[in-house]
Amino acid sequence: MEKRILILLFILSAFILNAQNIDKIVFTGNDGIEEQELRDIILSEEGDEFQTKKLTLDLRLLQNFYISRGYLFNSVAVDTVRSGNNFQIEYRINEDQLITVGNVDLSGSMPLDHKKIEREFGQ
Repeated sequence: MEKRILILLFILSAFILNAQNIDKIVFTGNDGIEEQELRDIILSEEGDEFQTKKLTLDLRLLQNFYISRGYLFNSVAVDTVRSGNNFQIEYRINEDQLITVGNVDLSGSMPLDHKKIEREFGQ
């Protein structure tokens, strides 16, 4: 029994010592969006265990966030640098052109309440 506990402790300590953590997260190319806003969007955080699945999700979350903000043709890439058991993650963002809608014309056979439309779509 005592031998099993020692083996378990040895395996556990080896796992802890080999844990790969995120040391630093960097964003580049984010001229239109503040860094803190981007940090709030992604799942990965500094100090967390490094997981490639999270990186894949982070890329999609960032791309979709930029689309929702009007950067329809954005692109996001990620680079990782490993130093020992630590990783530095760099999200390289190409925001591209901000797309805005200048005018919307609504037509149809139903009468429209202009106040309601302005409230729904903004001015």
